[in-house]
Amino acid sequence: MAARHGTAPARAPPLSLPLLVGWRVSCDGLATSLDAFMYNELRRTLRRSPWYNAVLEALAAPEQKVTLPLRVGDRGRIKRPSLRGRIVELRGPLSPGGVEVCRVRYRGRPNPARIEAREDQPEHLPPEG
Repeated sequence: MAARHGTAPARAPPLSLPLLVGWRVSCDGLATSLDAFMYNELRRTLRRSPWYNAVLEALAAPEQKVTLPLRVGDRGRIKRPSLRGRIVELRGPLSPGGVEVCRVRYRGRPNPARIEAREDQPEHLPPEG
């Protein structure tokens, strides 16, 4: 717009951390206000909660197995072969589909042995104590 009128644009203030934080807080407040406005408008138009169907679908969905992320030092049990051991290394997404692979140390005769397993194979065991 300034180019059409032949005037130079006003100089913007230099960016600083407090200025950016204030801008972020303002944007967060604006987003919250817009969310509330849209919720109320949809509720008025639909005559029910806008996310009613999504809530019912979530409640009706079968429970999914929740797995804890593996960490080095966790104790675990592998069903096949039947082993109990401790996770000693996380190898990364080496299995097909990008599934994490871990190395488990277990009691072997005469020395401890190690086996690699997919992250969904070891079941967590409570800590020894």
